[in-house]
Amino acid sequence: MSTIYNFMRRHRRKLLLGGAAVGGVMLAARIMERQLSKAREEAGKKSLEQHRKRNHFESTECTCTSTTTHLFYQLKASILSTFDTDKLTQALRNGPDPEEKIRIWNEIKLLCFCKSAAFVICQAFLGILLRVQLNVLAGYLYTERVSLTSLLNNNRESTSASRFPMKVQEHYLSISDHFIKEGFTDFCEILLVNVKKTVDQTQLQDQLNLEDIERIFHNILEDIYAEFPERNLFINPGKFVLSSKESSADNLRDLTSEDVKMFTTILSETLEILESQEILGLMRRLCRQGFSHLTDQLTENFVNYSPKSSNPSPVENPPTDPSENP
Repeated sequence: MSTIYNFMRRHRRKLLLGGAAVGGVMLAARIMERQLSKAREEAGKKSLEQHRKRNHFESTECTCTSTTTHLFYQLKASILSTFDTDKLTQALRNGPDPEEKIRIWNEIKLLCFCKSAAFVICQAFLGILLRVQLNVLAGYLYTERVSLTSLLNNNRESTSASRFPMKVQEHYLSISDHFIKEGFTDFCEILLVNVKKTVDQTQLQDQLNLEDIERIFHNILEDIYAEFPERNLFINPGKFVLSSKESSADNLRDLTSEDVKMFTTILSETLEILESQEILGLMRRLCRQGFSHLTDQLTENFVNYSPKSSNPSPVENPPTDPSENP
């Protein structure tokens, strides 16, 4: 025993330092293990969150695609009905006098360009409107879903009602339907004025090439963008998506005060996005690309066109409707 005692006495400093070192290593290992476990847990939460966001985004995109396709069919029917040329074509078949023929052909020319412009501009606007609506709503619903999930993970039940009941969602999404049923009619009034001002400069006997057609579409787009600020689809979209009828206000009476407040908030945010410079620039780019695509679709008609005479009559050779391939 004395030998061990003497050994420990002689080497007590080394033993103390060695014990402290071993204890420090064990403590550091324990801390590192906890940190690694915490890091793995955080990584797992982030991965789960990213997976949840990806699924939510993909679901929103799928809903947006199907809804856009459905509403595009309704918009197409409204455009074809508003700018219908069947009656004018039938009037030509009845053999009117020359002056009446010229008037009818001028009317057909106006309606054809109006129809083409309506397809490009209104579809671009409706597509942007729907995507903004669904993504804004999806963002709100995702925030609420995450909040409820956190409560459930803490083994607590949520006692608060949803901030976005189905009635609020229905009222909010109905503004796209309002654009097709009412806003489109208001836009057509402005469209007719601008298109008439542009196409009246082109006579029926003028032989146009693709550059001329593209120039006409460009002038129409610029006039619609620049004129009538209070009734401008680009600058003041709220004019065409919000109803001014009393029946629209009556429909909100079935909502509680909290629901009306939430509806007003989300609607204000949507209009703020639609009126932003980013959306305005996107809208103009889409319209320019749409008119360029429409002009490209007319290329085959111009290539295959060979006039039967050097001065073809506009009555005998009807112009091609540029909206045949919207």
